[in-house]
Amino acid sequence: MRNEARIARPKTKIEKLGRNSRSILDQAQQSLNLIPQYQRELDQCEQTIRTAPAPRPAGGVESDPSGLHYQRIQIQNTIPSEMSRLHRRVRSLRERIASAQRKGRHLEEVAAARARRAAVLQTEVDRLMSQAQGRKTGMEDLR
Repeated sequence: MRNEARIARPKTKIEKLGRNSRSILDQAQQSLNLIPQYQRELDQCEQTIRTAPAPRPAGGVESDPSGLHYQRIQIQNTIPSEMSRLHRRVRSLRERIASAQRKGRHLEEVAAARARRAAVLQTEVDRLMSQAQGRKTGMEDLR
């Protein structure tokens, strides 16, 4: 009776670790499955940026330094807000891809650690069961 209780506790722990490990692997897979979607959107944004016309300076070209300075400011200000929005979107998508990869790998490591722990507990259960079998056969020999 006592041996059965000693064996039952680790067995339930093994079952819990197994279920937990599978659910963590599912979460990791969900996180990694988002990456292709982000990558497609990133490629679209980069393609839009590449095909967009280059900004043109406003006004004519003047030879005096103050005019060149004014012209340089005008060039910077002519970048459409749509382009700056696309650049921000590209940066955001790159961060999301990196974050999803990091999260997926971390969750895979956690699931692997739980699986290793379950394997260690399984060896303990096997040892306890063999000890219990040895005692049962020893008791039968005494009778």
